[in-house]
Amino acid sequence: MLDVLNITMPVFGLTALGYGLARLQILSAGDISGFGRFVMMIGMPAILFRAASDPAILDQIHSGYIAAYALVLGLTGVITWLVFIKQTASVRALATLGAMAPNSGFIGYAIIALALPGMADLVLAMNTLVEMALILPVGLALLEASKSDAPDRMDLVRHIARVLLTRPLTLALPLGLAVSLSGLAVPVAASRAIDLLALTTPALAMIFLGGTLAGLTVAGRSADTGLIVLFRLCLAPALAVGFGALVLGTLSPDLRTALVLSAAMPMIGIYPILAADVHETALGARTLLAATVIGFFTLSALLAAF
Repeated sequence: MLDVLNITMPVFGLTALGYGLARLQILSAGDISGFGRFVMMIGMPAILFRAASDPAILDQIHSGYIAAYALVLGLTGVITWLVFIKQTASVRALATLGAMAPNSGFIGYAIIALALPGMADLVLAMNTLVEMALILPVGLALLEASKSDAPDRMDLVRHIARVLLTRPLTLALPLGLAVSLSGLAVPVAASRAIDLLALTTPALAMIFLGGTLAGLTVAGRSADTGLIVLFRLCLAPALAVGFGALVLGTLSPDLRTALVLSAAMPMIGIYPILAADVHETALGARTLLAATVIGFFTLSALLAAF
């Protein structure tokens, strides 16, 4: 059990630190927002670029893992969509996005780095490929379609493409792969700078997440929140266990563990922001806070089992 806590406590401890610093107003809302922009615009893109530009990356990428991850998250989304069929269009779309979109960049990267040393960059690259190419476009499409003034199909496609293709996090992966395929070497100075970013980014990501959670509350509409959290933290990893054991026997033990852990992360950190866009800020805030707190226990249980 001590080995498990040595993995989860640093990650969730830093999240709690960010929460405390924000609640005590040692860090202002502007400070927390700055941390988030740094992580999303510089830190995580640098880590993704480092992983994708590695000359050995194409040999390490496992198509079976990518397929399993896409199936697990996709099936989780379909089940959630069906369960929330009687809810309003915005709640149904938000629930589906929350259930199928894990926080691979913040919590996921840090947990994998501690649990499976040496695999974090590769797993992040494969997870991001699935999430950026499939999960987020589908989730954003559902949210946009749920609005009373929903755009027509072509406007919707252009909007989602604009949102995704203007984010450094989206661009870092193909740029890194292009460098890898070209055979060019990343300059030593740039490589060392990226390595330093990789050391600092996870800690800043956790503090940002904790600071973001400081202003949220779990009061109200507990049934909806509970179902979304259940599907995100329990259903998705249960499906991952099934796919890893029964369907994709070619996965190594480490990749199976990475698949289950990746599927078990709380939802993406921008969930309340996306919820606000469909006028469901309270539901998004409550759900993210609940999933992050409960996630400490569910991830610890999974780590103990694997």
